[in-house]
Amino acid sequence: MNGPKTKVTREELHQLVWKRPFVRLAAELGYSYTELVRACEELNVPRPDHSYWSRLRLNLSVAVPPLPEPAPKNGNRHFNRPSPARAA
Repeated sequence: MNGPKTKVTREELHQLVWKRPFVRLAAELGYSYTELVRACEELNVPRPDHSYWSRLRLNLSVAVPPLPEPAPKNGNRHFNRPSPARAA
């Protein structure tokens, strides 16, 4: 992905993933879908499952889980895209 990357806190990431589908959010932030999924896993941020967006479109009740405590192994509270590997 080219272009500027947006630095996002863990709390902001939690709010954003429940407001926009991952593909769209990743593009808005300048990250790939895979990077965004990995960030949520590493930062212990819950993600919506595939039925969430369908239920939302149908005006059915949807619950957003609270943000759990960060994983003890990872004190990082920000999501930054890792540097791309250099071509040999």
